[in-house]
Amino acid sequence: MKKGFTLIEILAVVTIIGLIFILVIPKIATSLKNKKGDVDTTTNNIVLAAAKSYVADNRDKFDKEESNTYCLPISTLTKKEYLESPVKNVTDDVDITNTKSVKITYNKGFKYEIVDKKECSALDLKSEGYEKVEYIQSTGTQYIDTGIVPTKTTTIDMDIQFVSINGPYGVNGVRQTSNINTRFYPIATYNSSKYRCTFGNEEYYFDNPLERHHIIYNDINNNLYIDGNLEKTFNVDNINLEGTNTIWIFKANSENPANNNWFAEERIYSFKIIKDGILIRDYIPVIDKNIKPCLYEKKERKCYYNKNEGNDFLYNLNKKPKNYYYDKIGNKYSEYQFIESTGTQYIDTGIVPTKATTIDIDIQFTSTGANGANGVRQTSNFNTRFYPVVTYNSSKYRCTFGSEDYYFDNPLERHHIIYNDINHNLYIDDNLEKTFNVDNINLEGTNTVWIFKANSENPTNNNWFAKERIYSLKIIKDNENIRDFVPVVDENERPCLFDKIENKCYYNQGTGEFLWG
Repeated sequence: MKKGFTLIEILAVVTIIGLIFILVIPKIATSLKNKKGDVDTTTNNIVLAAAKSYVADNRDKFDKEESNTYCLPISTLTKKEYLESPVKNVTDDVDITNTKSVKITYNKGFKYEIVDKKECSALDLKSEGYEKVEYIQSTGTQYIDTGIVPTKTTTIDMDIQFVSINGPYGVNGVRQTSNINTRFYPIATYNSSKYRCTFGNEEYYFDNPLERHHIIYNDINNNLYIDGNLEKTFNVDNINLEGTNTIWIFKANSENPANNNWFAEERIYSFKIIKDGILIRDYIPVIDKNIKPCLYEKKERKCYYNKNEGNDFLYNLNKKPKNYYYDKIGNKYSEYQFIESTGTQYIDTGIVPTKATTIDIDIQFTSTGANGANGVRQTSNFNTRFYPVVTYNSSKYRCTFGSEDYYFDNPLERHHIIYNDINHNLYIDDNLEKTFNVDNINLEGTNTVWIFKANSENPTNNNWFAKERIYSLKIIKDNENIRDFVPVVDENERPCLFDKIENKCYYNQGTGEFLWG
């Protein structure tokens, strides 16, 4: 005889099933909710294929430098018509156009991954207004305060190169008192011929100045490594770092920092501070949106700037050449994006302007001032001025032709300027801004057009230097192109402007050297 389930048994089973639903269904719902909006496989493949095409078409925007990370928003791919808008998941129809980005990392090849837009932006320096450079370089007047007071368990990991050995005290680090036991000097120049790493009263000397070195100073076992080689183990028993002075870079912080002149002339490629085995400062060299060099600290996501007055750091963008040119005798020149003056360089174009002379220039000032000028002035009379672009009163640009001026704002931005075209028009970024009246202009004279500085009636006594970048510059006379300059670096790494018409380079005639990138 078949026996069925009792009512109590049925109620027990129903109760158990109910409990399972109560416990499991919310988790399933939460899981589904979390999955909604994730990129499915089909959409992932479509977006990454578009990103790869974009990178292939815009190689100049993506440097092949190890560990470089770029953020490519999906919205950019739609705006540039690499994808149709909106971009939606095939599976759940969720729009990811404005919520996702492609993270692109270079590591022996480009790697692509779709991530949340906010997560990607946090990894991309450019989204914060910074651009990574190869190094920043001090000239003997700059320094950076790290804000870190060292202890016996503090490690410095740095990639560094001195550019000048000018005395026994080109120093990085800190000294709490006059007692030598309080010295924390990761690296110093010494007697114009050697390097010295100093910890308390212990020193290690090594030769080969002016070479680049990777130094790990006072690791967790108090070891000193130079270029991967163990060179010394410090005895820290007698070292006393008690005090409040912080570690400085490019200069020594000491018991009387205002009165010491222990500046180093050096390049910093990277600089890390580790305390008790924990990374607390991770600096990389960058320039900010105003083209001001600094050390960007990746953990705090902020920049540390020069703390001293005077000139700022130099830097090198380490860009790849865009093209190559050869002069008439076969010398090779590598074209870069720009050459940049620091305030003491200029180039003489050799061209005496007329009313029918046009300047077509792609330019960006890196510092403003009352008289940072390009061009020429034949006499002290205003009617003899030929200034394609000038900085003015630290806040504006000015284009001047004879006695006529045109002022425009937004300094430190890049502009394409066509100055005095065949109809005497002034165009700025393709917009017609002014038509010059040339009736009273008198350009008779022998002074030639200069770039990065104004040539004037008394050029040796004027200080009208411009701090700027030149991306390209053409001089057109009577509708004929007579100079077509592009920024290049010669085989000796000297920057200059190469004239594609004459097939020759025009070099700096001032002092110092141009930067380039």
